[in-house]
Amino acid sequence: MAEQDAIQRMQVWWTVLDPSTKSFFEQLYERDREAVIAVVSGGEVPAREGTLASFLEGDVLGALDNIPRIDVQGDVTVDPVSPVANQPFTLSWTETNPTKADCLAYTDLVQVFDEANTVVFEQSLDREALPVGGSTQGSIQVTGLPTAAYAAYVTTNSGGIQQGAGQPTAQGFTGYGSAQLGVGGASVGGPRTPEEADVAAVANAYAQLYEAYNYGGEEALRGVAQALYAFAGAVDRGGVLEEGQEYKNDLMVQTLRRAQVLESAADQGLLSSDAAKTAFKEEVMTALQAIYPVTIDISRLPDSRDEIQAAIVAIGRESIQV
Repeated sequence: MAEQDAIQRMQVWWTVLDPSTKSFFEQLYERDREAVIAVVSGGEVPAREGTLASFLEGDVLGALDNIPRIDVQGDVTVDPVSPVANQPFTLSWTETNPTKADCLAYTDLVQVFDEANTVVFEQSLDREALPVGGSTQGSIQVTGLPTAAYAAYVTTNSGGIQQGAGQPTAQGFTGYGSAQLGVGGASVGGPRTPEEADVAAVANAYAQLYEAYNYGGEEALRGVAQALYAFAGAVDRGGVLEEGQEYKNDLMVQTLRRAQVLESAADQGLLSSDAAKTAFKEEVMTALQAIYPVTIDISRLPDSRDEIQAAIVAIGRESIQV
């Protein structure tokens, strides 16, 4: 069991590596299999013939489900909603373990940043182990702050690692929740940078697609269509090619067209047979795996466009022939 768990952690690590880094590890593995596999697996997996890719390129989402992760469910709330300057206020949230693995006892980290991105408040919260499907409440009182706009972040399971940051340990992955707040009546803006907005938008579209993956029948078609609409919006950078002509990038256009096709297919009741449903889920899974690295680092989007586009426009093409 320990070996299988280690392989699943390695699969997650391998999936988010860029091609040049994968090639680097493949060359090292060819020269000294025992040393490389001992380091990467923590000594829990024996070396084997073939390439690293031959046994690490698998169902990454299935592997992810077997690694503990603590998510913040919904928003982090602020009480009172508009704190008075220099008066304490409370941050509250709900956290869950949505995976198929129990999470060991862990620690949450709460931080509040000012507009200069400086930490003005920080406190840890020790938590008991959270079993599969478990849910618990969290709250911390923040000391009074001067009038200004702030961003509060809750890092759950802070002793774990961020998805994509390396090979996960038994502690699993961290999760995040946030809240924007204006103290003393200060106005609160949106994301601080376009990159923050892009990450949030792509992650939201990915979450919708993953949820739709678990649907059945026409509801799955409509769910995927809505997820693709959201993703199209996330990758539409806008811009102007020439005066009066709005630019829409090809990935956005292809995604919108595929969403429209799937909505039409839902209206026609095309996803009915068990074989079509199975094939459809496989197409959606391929799209999820293509988008996943972008949810970790939006800078990967330009290099991932072709793969994502191919996976998106293929949803429904073979399974229901549309």
